[in-house]
Amino acid sequence: MLSSTVSQIRGNTLLAAEAAGALAAAAAARASEHRAADVRVRPSVTQLKDMIARAKHAADAIQVSLTSKPGSVGCSRAYRLPSYSASLTRISLAVSFDNAVRDGTLLSLTPEEDSSYMKLYVEDARFKLKWSLGEDEGFLEHKEALEATHDDADHTSYRIEINRVWNVVTLSLSRSGHPPSSITNSTRGGVTLGRARAWLGAPGAPLPACAHALYYDDRRVGLWNFMEQPAEAQCMGCTQR
Repeated sequence: MLSSTVSQIRGNTLLAAEAAGALAAAAAARASEHRAADVRVRPSVTQLKDMIARAKHAADAIQVSLTSKPGSVGCSRAYRLPSYSASLTRISLAVSFDNAVRDGTLLSLTPEEDSSYMKLYVEDARFKLKWSLGEDEGFLEHKEALEATHDDADHTSYRIEINRVWNVVTLSLSRSGHPPSSITNSTRGGVTLGRARAWLGAPGAPLPACAHALYYDDRRVGLWNFMEQPAEAQCMGCTQR
Protein backbone atom coordinates (compact mmCIF):
# COMPACT_ATOMS: atom_id res chain seq x y z
CA MET A 1 0.00 0.00 0.00
CA LEU A 2 2.80 2.44 0.96
CA SER A 3 4.75 1.52 -2.16
CA SER A 4 1.73 2.23 -4.32
CA THR A 5 1.21 5.62 -2.69
CA VAL A 6 4.88 6.59 -3.15
CA SER A 7 4.72 5.59 -6.79
CA GLN A 8 1.61 7.70 -7.30
CA ILE A 9 3.27 10.70 -5.65
CA ARG A 10 6.32 10.27 -7.88
CA GLY A 11 4.11 10.03 -10.90
CA ASN A 12 2.20 13.19 -10.00
CA THR A 13 5.49 14.98 -9.34
CA LEU A 14 6.80 14.01 -12.76
CA LEU A 15 3.57 15.12 -14.39
CA ALA A 16 3.72 18.47 -12.56
CA ALA A 17 7.36 18.92 -13.58
CA GLU A 18 6.50 18.15 -17.17
CA ALA A 19 3.57 20.61 -17.08
CA ALA A 20 5.74 23.31 -15.52
CA GLY A 21 8.39 22.72 -18.14
CA ALA A 22 5.81 22.95 -20.90
CA LEU A 23 4.43 26.18 -19.47
CA ALA A 24 7.93 27.63 -19.12
CA ALA A 25 8.75 26.68 -22.70
CA ALA A 26 5.51 28.25 -23.93
CA ALA A 27 6.21 31.42 -21.96
CA ALA A 28 9.74 31.57 -23.35
CA ALA A 29 8.39 31.11 -26.88
CA ARG A 30 5.87 33.92 -26.39
CA ALA A 31 8.56 36.18 -24.94
CA SER A 32 10.77 35.41 -27.93
CA GLU A 33 7.89 36.22 -30.28
CA HIS A 34 7.27 39.52 -28.45
CA ARG A 35 10.94 40.44 -28.68
CA ALA A 36 10.98 39.63 -32.37
CA ALA A 37 7.80 41.67 -32.92
CA ASP A 38 9.27 44.56 -30.93
CA VAL A 39 12.40 44.46 -33.10
CA ARG A 40 10.21 44.57 -36.20
CA VAL A 41 7.84 47.28 -34.94
CA ARG A 42 10.30 49.55 -33.13
CA PRO A 43 11.79 51.14 -36.29
CA SER A 44 8.27 51.85 -37.57
CA VAL A 45 7.23 53.46 -34.28
CA THR A 46 10.43 55.52 -34.19
CA GLN A 47 9.87 56.56 -37.78
CA LEU A 48 6.26 57.51 -37.03
CA LYS A 49 7.32 59.63 -34.04
CA ASP A 50 9.93 61.32 -36.22
CA MET A 51 7.33 62.02 -38.91
CA ILE A 52 4.96 63.52 -36.30
CA ALA A 53 7.74 65.74 -34.94
CA ARG A 54 8.62 66.86 -38.46
CA ALA A 55 4.97 67.62 -39.22
CA LYS A 56 4.64 69.71 -36.04
CA HIS A 57 7.82 71.60 -36.90
CA ALA A 58 6.56 72.25 -40.42
CA ALA A 59 3.20 73.44 -39.08
CA ASP A 60 4.92 75.84 -36.67
CA ALA A 61 6.89 77.26 -39.60
CA ILE A 62 3.76 78.13 -41.60
CA GLN A 63 3.27 81.90 -41.64
CA VAL A 64 -0.04 83.38 -42.72
CA SER A 65 -1.07 87.03 -42.42
CA LEU A 66 -4.77 87.89 -42.29
CA THR A 67 -7.06 90.84 -42.83
CA SER A 68 -10.65 91.48 -43.93
CA LYS A 69 -11.63 91.21 -47.56
CA PRO A 70 -12.51 94.71 -48.86
CA GLY A 71 -16.23 95.35 -48.88
CA SER A 72 -17.01 92.34 -46.67
CA VAL A 73 -18.64 92.28 -43.23
CA GLY A 74 -15.22 91.51 -41.77
CA CYS A 75 -12.83 88.80 -40.67
CA SER A 76 -12.88 86.99 -37.33
CA ARG A 77 -11.51 83.64 -36.22
CA ALA A 78 -11.26 81.74 -32.95
CA TYR A 79 -8.08 79.94 -31.86
CA ARG A 80 -7.37 77.34 -29.20
CA LEU A 81 -4.62 78.51 -26.84
CA PRO A 82 -1.84 76.01 -26.07
CA SER A 83 -2.04 76.43 -22.29
CA TYR A 84 -4.15 78.04 -19.57
CA SER A 85 -3.61 79.72 -16.21
CA ALA A 86 -6.37 81.48 -14.29
CA SER A 87 -3.87 83.82 -12.64
CA LEU A 88 -1.53 84.58 -15.55
CA THR A 89 -2.04 85.76 -19.12
CA ARG A 90 0.71 86.44 -21.64
CA ILE A 91 -0.43 87.00 -25.21
CA SER A 92 0.98 89.09 -28.04
CA LEU A 93 0.00 90.07 -31.56
CA ALA A 94 2.07 91.42 -34.47
CA VAL A 95 0.22 93.75 -36.87
CA SER A 96 0.65 96.47 -39.47
CA PHE A 97 -1.75 98.94 -41.03
CA ASP A 98 -1.97 99.12 -44.80
CA ASN A 99 -2.66 102.65 -46.12
CA ALA A 100 -4.78 103.73 -43.15
CA VAL A 101 -5.17 103.12 -39.41
CA ARG A 102 -8.76 102.01 -38.84
CA ASP A 103 -10.78 101.55 -35.66
CA GLY A 104 -11.87 98.10 -34.57
CA THR A 105 -11.27 95.07 -32.37
CA LEU A 106 -7.98 93.24 -32.82
CA LEU A 107 -8.04 90.52 -30.19
CA SER A 108 -10.31 89.33 -27.41
CA LEU A 109 -10.44 86.65 -24.73
CA THR A 110 -14.04 85.95 -23.74
CA PRO A 111 -14.63 82.94 -21.46
CA GLU A 112 -18.06 81.33 -21.74
CA GLU A 113 -18.38 80.27 -18.11
CA ASP A 114 -18.08 83.70 -16.46
CA SER A 115 -18.13 87.45 -17.16
CA SER A 116 -14.36 88.00 -17.25
CA TYR A 117 -12.81 89.19 -20.52
CA MET A 118 -9.96 91.05 -22.21
CA LYS A 119 -10.27 93.09 -25.42
CA LEU A 120 -7.52 94.79 -27.41
CA TYR A 121 -8.72 97.31 -29.97
CA VAL A 122 -7.77 100.34 -32.05
CA GLU A 123 -9.50 103.68 -31.56
CA ASP A 124 -8.37 107.13 -32.66
CA ALA A 125 -5.06 105.67 -33.93
CA ARG A 126 -4.20 104.29 -30.49
CA PHE A 127 -4.01 100.79 -29.04
CA LYS A 128 -6.46 100.40 -26.17
CA LEU A 129 -7.15 97.53 -23.79
CA LYS A 130 -10.22 96.85 -21.68
CA TRP A 131 -10.64 93.96 -19.29
CA SER A 132 -12.68 92.72 -16.37
CA LEU A 133 -11.95 89.89 -13.96
CA GLY A 134 -15.52 89.74 -12.75
CA GLU A 135 -15.99 93.05 -10.93
CA ASP A 136 -14.75 96.50 -12.00
CA GLU A 137 -13.39 97.21 -15.50
CA GLY A 138 -9.75 98.03 -16.24
CA PHE A 139 -8.51 100.27 -19.04
CA LEU A 140 -5.18 101.07 -20.69
CA GLU A 141 -4.43 103.38 -23.62
CA HIS A 142 -1.00 103.53 -25.16
CA LYS A 143 -0.11 107.08 -26.11
CA GLU A 144 1.92 106.32 -29.24
CA ALA A 145 0.10 107.41 -32.39
CA LEU A 146 -0.13 104.52 -34.86
CA GLU A 147 1.09 104.93 -38.43
CA ALA A 148 0.10 103.09 -41.59
CA THR A 149 2.38 101.74 -44.30
CA HIS A 150 2.02 103.33 -47.74
CA ASP A 151 4.58 101.59 -49.93
CA ASP A 152 7.00 98.66 -49.97
CA ALA A 153 9.81 100.82 -48.63
CA ASP A 154 7.82 101.43 -45.43
CA HIS A 155 8.18 98.56 -42.96
CA THR A 156 6.28 100.03 -40.02
CA SER A 157 4.78 97.25 -37.91
CA TYR A 158 3.85 96.76 -34.27
CA ARG A 159 3.99 94.01 -31.68
CA ILE A 160 1.56 94.39 -28.78
CA GLU A 161 2.04 92.23 -25.71
CA ILE A 162 -0.42 91.83 -22.85
CA ASN A 163 0.91 90.53 -19.53
CA ARG A 164 -1.44 89.87 -16.63
CA VAL A 165 -0.41 88.67 -13.17
CA TRP A 166 -3.56 88.28 -11.07
CA ASN A 167 -5.25 91.72 -11.29
CA VAL A 168 -2.23 93.69 -12.57
CA VAL A 169 -2.10 94.14 -16.35
CA THR A 170 0.75 95.53 -18.47
CA LEU A 171 0.43 96.58 -22.11
CA SER A 172 3.74 96.71 -24.01
CA LEU A 173 4.15 98.15 -27.49
CA SER A 174 7.13 97.58 -29.78
CA ARG A 175 7.31 99.46 -33.06
CA SER A 176 9.74 98.16 -35.66
CA GLY A 177 13.10 99.82 -35.15
CA HIS A 178 12.16 101.31 -31.76
CA PRO A 179 12.53 100.12 -28.15
CA PRO A 180 9.39 98.81 -26.42
CA SER A 181 7.36 100.96 -24.04
CA SER A 182 4.93 99.75 -21.40
CA ILE A 183 2.02 100.97 -19.30
CA THR A 184 0.39 99.23 -16.33
CA ASN A 185 -2.92 99.35 -14.49
CA SER A 186 -4.84 97.15 -12.08
CA THR A 187 -8.40 96.35 -11.05
CA ARG A 188 -10.05 95.64 -7.74
CA GLY A 189 -11.98 92.52 -6.82
CA GLY A 190 -11.50 89.50 -9.07
CA VAL A 191 -8.04 88.20 -9.92
CA THR A 192 -8.70 85.33 -12.34
CA LEU A 193 -9.60 85.06 -16.02
CA GLY A 194 -11.66 82.09 -17.15
CA ARG A 195 -10.47 79.63 -19.77
CA ALA A 196 -11.06 81.21 -23.17
CA ARG A 197 -10.35 80.91 -26.83
CA ALA A 198 -8.60 83.81 -28.52
CA TRP A 199 -10.73 85.66 -31.05
CA LEU A 200 -8.94 87.56 -33.78
CA GLY A 201 -11.21 90.40 -34.85
CA ALA A 202 -14.88 90.63 -33.93
CA PRO A 203 -17.82 88.88 -35.62
CA GLY A 204 -19.56 91.15 -38.11
CA ALA A 205 -16.83 93.81 -38.08
CA PRO A 206 -13.74 94.44 -40.22
CA LEU A 207 -10.37 93.47 -38.82
CA PRO A 208 -8.66 96.89 -38.56
CA ALA A 209 -5.14 95.70 -39.36
CA CYS A 210 -3.11 93.06 -41.12
CA ALA A 211 -2.41 90.45 -38.42
CA HIS A 212 0.92 88.69 -38.92
CA ALA A 213 1.50 86.55 -35.84
CA LEU A 214 -0.19 85.52 -32.59
CA TYR A 215 1.75 84.23 -29.58
CA TYR A 216 0.66 82.79 -26.25
CA ASP A 217 3.32 82.18 -23.59
CA ASP A 218 5.92 82.75 -26.33
CA ARG A 219 4.43 79.88 -28.36
CA ARG A 220 3.27 80.74 -31.85
CA VAL A 221 -0.40 80.14 -32.59
CA GLY A 222 -0.76 79.52 -36.33
CA LEU A 223 -3.27 81.94 -37.83
CA TRP A 224 -4.16 79.24 -40.37
CA ASN A 225 -5.06 76.77 -37.60
CA PHE A 226 -8.36 78.29 -36.39
CA MET A 227 -11.17 76.52 -34.53
CA GLU A 228 -14.12 78.58 -35.65
CA GLN A 229 -15.01 81.22 -38.20
CA PRO A 230 -18.46 82.83 -38.54
CA ALA A 231 -20.22 81.85 -41.74
CA GLU A 232 -20.38 85.47 -42.93
CA ALA A 233 -16.69 86.21 -42.21
CA GLN A 234 -14.46 86.81 -45.22
CA CYS A 235 -10.74 86.73 -44.45
CA MET A 236 -7.95 87.16 -46.95
CA GLY A 237 -4.18 87.11 -46.93
CA CYS A 238 -2.12 90.28 -46.59
CA THR A 239 1.57 91.12 -46.78
CA GLN A 240 4.00 92.24 -44.13
CA ARG A 241 6.08 94.83 -45.93
